[in-house]
Amino acid sequence: MVLFGIPLLFSAWLSLEAWSPDQTLFGGTFAGIANCQDLLTDPEFTGGLTLALEHTAAVVAAELVAGLGIAPLLNIDLPYIGLFRTLLIVPMITPVMAAFC
Repeated sequence: MVLFGIPLLFSAWLSLEAWSPDQTLFGGTFAGIANCQDLLTDPEFTGGLTLALEHTAAVVAAELVAGLGIAPLLNIDLPYIGLFRTLLIVPMITPVMAAFC
């Protein structure tokens, strides 16, 4: 709750405030959803959001195609295939192991 809930609620509250850098942290006035309306009608924000979504879709599609292409190759019985499988999986498992240790 301390690491996730409180900052999330605080960010939600700040998003409803009309605040500027020359004010104190709680010195803004309540703006309601006007900030959200301004953000969603800003062409620079919507263009950036569209670009981010297109990039995400392209990367996910490319990773899916690459993964489906590599998977059958890992199932073929070739010399040193165990070594290749190990070299392929170690970079994927290392961050997970580091997070749990």
